[in-house]
Amino acid sequence: MKKIEAVFLDRDVSSWEKMPKINLGERSSIESQKRIVGVSMGDKKYLLLDIHACDQCVCFESIKVLEDSVVVGFGECVYFVDVLNETFKVKRMDGYFGALYTPDEFGLPEDVFHILAASASHLYHFRRNSEEIWRSSALGVDGVIVNDVISNTIRISGEWDPPGGWEEAEINLVDGANAI
Repeated sequence: MKKIEAVFLDRDVSSWEKMPKINLGERSSIESQKRIVGVSMGDKKYLLLDIHACDQCVCFESIKVLEDSVVVGFGECVYFVDVLNETFKVKRMDGYFGALYTPDEFGLPEDVFHILAASASHLYHFRRNSEEIWRSSALGVDGVIVNDVISNTIRISGEWDPPGGWEEAEINLVDGANAI
């Protein structure tokens, strides 16, 4: 299979007009709540993802490619797109979407975990098909950041007292429970 790549595009997508398009989310007239993602397979343009956040809070955005799936975090949701079948599933976060993390970011083999998604207050572990493996308890009120993954432990920082009131914690990679 050819390598899949995905990037956020500028508003001018005229060179992508003839590609199949998947509309993700409800239509919004507010430009700040809309993003367009171009998906290429090999060196050819393949698919256009038109994302409309139906939420008031659009803080962060991220894209990860997992085999034949594209995962996009935007607004208060994570979108899982099966590129070959041109289908998608949406998972709503608790509060705003924060970040996506994959094993390679921590120098780990792909089979250590699938994809972690941080929200304003929780950390989620999803399979690439969008199945939720676990959701942590509250780890903050205005942001969760994964600092490292070592063995079966995820080291995080959660902001409990904004601005700047970050506290470190550890959670279990297997079940998302707080590690003590």
